[in-house]
Amino acid sequence: MWDVLAVRYGTRVTRKSECYLDFASHGEPDAAVGMDYFFYVLRDGERTVLVDTGFDPTVGERRGRTTVCPPVEALALLGIRPEEVSLIVVTHLHYDHIGNLAAFPEAELAVHERELAFRLGPDGLRPEHAAVVEADEIAHVVEARAEGRVRVLTGSGPVAPGI
Repeated sequence: MWDVLAVRYGTRVTRKSECYLDFASHGEPDAAVGMDYFFYVLRDGERTVLVDTGFDPTVGERRGRTTVCPPVEALALLGIRPEEVSLIVVTHLHYDHIGNLAAFPEAELAVHERELAFRLGPDGLRPEHAAVVEADEIAHVVEARAEGRVRVLTGSGPVAPGI
């Protein structure tokens, strides 16, 4: 059985029109909205798995986000050292999901084939799509792939027993 911890590491206040695609077309009034940022820790007594790694605090600051607690520091407060993380499930390659991958140089990354194909292909490099990623963070994924640390997921199904 896995214990699951949601770790709130960042926040921001923005406008609805900044968050929702084609917001103006819905005829709703724009307003302030708060957003919180989380990553997840899964532990079963033997393994520690992360779901995403949050944004890098420097990148977050540049993008107008507030770091409540840097993700690697939050893990330390939970008694988790980076080398204890065996698997990182990467939901997608946006900056707020892979910003701290460099802190886990031994962890296996589980990334879906469609996300890899998109982000590493010509469409993922187009300006309207590239704005949500950081080139050096994508480079960490490419490096991990070259090292054989990326497990490419296809379809849907478990990424580890019980997950």
